[in-house]
Amino acid sequence: DVLFELQPPVSTQDELSDDVFCTFSTSGSKIAATAIDNNVRIFDSRTGGLDHVLHGHQDVISRVAFSPSGSRLLSASRDRTAKVWAVANGALLQSLEGHSSEILTCSFNYSGDVILTGSHDSSCCVWKS
Repeated sequence: DVLFELQPPVSTQDELSDDVFCTFSTSGSKIAATAIDNNVRIFDSRTGGLDHVLHGHQDVISRVAFSPSGSRLLSASRDRTAKVWAVANGALLQSLEGHSSEILTCSFNYSGDVILTGSHDSSCCVWKS
């Protein structure tokens, strides 16, 4: 049974991506979801309530990942950047630039102090978090 449905914004533009990516935090208390408006939303997983809208990417967001502690969120975008956000207040903590094409995937290592990004430019970058 569906508990609730998280509604991303809807656009009437024909050429926007219909891709939506969502994931739970490690504790399961938060959900991060991408949307066609180039923003990430953080929801409370118990109520479905919206905690924060994270603005900063200039193109579609391809992937999001929580840090192992759940205190930070990593987003990867077609705008060739990855961004690190504070889950508690939605603040932008770090912007990672260096790929020459869209970033398709991202993740934190087990301890949360290193970030890995993979791009359509056929490269993987390792970053200090």
